[in-house]
Amino acid sequence: MTTFILVRHGYTDWIEKEILHGISDRPLSEFGLEQADATAKFLHNTKIDRMYSSPLIRAMQTAEKIGETTGAKPEPVADLREENYGWLEGKRDWWPTVKDRKSLIPFYIFTRVSISTLTGEPFWQFRQRVVNAWRKIKEENSSGTIAIVAHSGVLRTILTHEFGGTRFDTEKYSLTACSVSRIEVNGNSPHIISLNENSHLPGDNHL
Repeated sequence: MTTFILVRHGYTDWIEKEILHGISDRPLSEFGLEQADATAKFLHNTKIDRMYSSPLIRAMQTAEKIGETTGAKPEPVADLREENYGWLEGKRDWWPTVKDRKSLIPFYIFTRVSISTLTGEPFWQFRQRVVNAWRKIKEENSSGTIAIVAHSGVLRTILTHEFGGTRFDTEKYSLTACSVSRIEVNGNSPHIISLNENSHLPGDNHL
């Protein structure tokens, strides 16, 4: 049996300004570094056998903070990088406005997927590369405790692959910045231990 710890990276200046950054490589903001420190302290008693990370700097900085307290060295995996949003990269992210208006969520997601497909990375290609990376990580680790530090889109793709659901299940798999989720995988029997743990984080900025 393998326990996987899924960690989303902390805040960046673009998240604070409600700007989409997909594969755009932005570092953690000052607040994001505080979040990463808090998550590292939260996990400091956890024995992590291996830690994989998206190579994008916001994820690597978060992983490195966790490594400072757990001793696990982050291993960058290219296919764990976020989706390429194409034309939407660097544009305003309307999610903070839309997320509490359920009737608008399908339109928001359809628009995001359409523009990404036409100008960046088609969603099915993004999903396939993430699933391929996830399968390889599982194959390499049939036991132990494994951390994966990545992006909300990547981690939700892993969760929907294992437990079902679609991109429209925004509430079911809501993952705030620097949240911790834990799943157990024993052969073909995955089990969710916890989702979106964020009580360890400073402040009330959970996005």
